[in-house]
Amino acid sequence: PSHTKPIKQKDTIRKILTNYRDAIQFVHDQTIRNINLGLMPDEIAEKVILPTHLSNSPYLKEFYSKVNWSVKSVFARSLGLFDGNPSTLLPLPLKEKTAKIIELAGVLMF
Repeated sequence: PSHTKPIKQKDTIRKILTNYRDAIQFVHDQTIRNINLGLMPDEIAEKVILPTHLSNSPYLKEFYSKVNWSVKSVFARSLGLFDGNPSTLLPLPLKEKTAKIIELAGVLMF
């Protein structure tokens, strides 16, 4: 691991790397499985949870990354940035979106 003491025992190294490999494969496979079921990125991110034997590994704790981030990354890499929602295909620039929200809020509030 990058922020701890070096690991020197061959069996421990093998176990840690095997768990890491298995976790990556699990997230990938479950993401693709759920894509094929027609789920969207946020729905898949809620469903994909590492099996206990992997999530309990001290070397797979979610510090700098999260499983749900990895799910969304697999989704984007596999299908591109389109999340299945047509309203997100051509989003408004932030200033224009903000102005429309302010205008809408003003109409609703007065």
